[in-house]
Amino acid sequence: MRKILIAMASVLMSLCLFAKQPDCVKEIGLSFSSLDNFGATFKFGREKSPWKIGAFTLSDQWVKEKTFNLDGLELINMNQNYKGLGLQIGKEFRNKIIDNVYFTFGPDYNLINYSMGYKEQENEISDHKINYNIKYYIHEFGFNLGATYVYNDKIVLQAFMIPGIYYMKASGKFVEGNNLIESI
Repeated sequence: MRKILIAMASVLMSLCLFAKQPDCVKEIGLSFSSLDNFGATFKFGREKSPWKIGAFTLSDQWVKEKTFNLDGLELINMNQNYKGLGLQIGKEFRNKIIDNVYFTFGPDYNLINYSMGYKEQENEISDHKINYNIKYYIHEFGFNLGATYVYNDKIVLQAFMIPGIYYMKASGKFVEGNNLIESI
């Protein structure tokens, strides 16, 4: 982890040299996918090939559910939550299509820490409950494909998709009643 931070710091320090160039950009933006996942992005460097750094949240939500059988007896009373944070770094290249419209592409790397929890309460039929909490650590490598519209010097709109591959490591435990069922 220390090596990654040192490498990122040295890359960022070398990128600060771009500030002296006349075609330098600094963009701050909001990013979102659905109404649950949102974040902030900072782009800097040359106008045709800026670097980007971002942070985002993932589905910080709670789900509560009760299930009943035909006789009206409660089968499941459960609480489930999802939450996570992610960091993004990437390089973007912009090719002009027409005035103020650019085709954008470039590599992206995301580091995501995501957790999911489930808690089943005791109910009328069963006196046991099941709990689990799983943490996911995801390294995602993608390729940004999209379009950028420069409205003016202050407003830039961008839409893109990032197809890619990822590596995921999970850890957690499943508990039934007071007994540990499985640890992953």
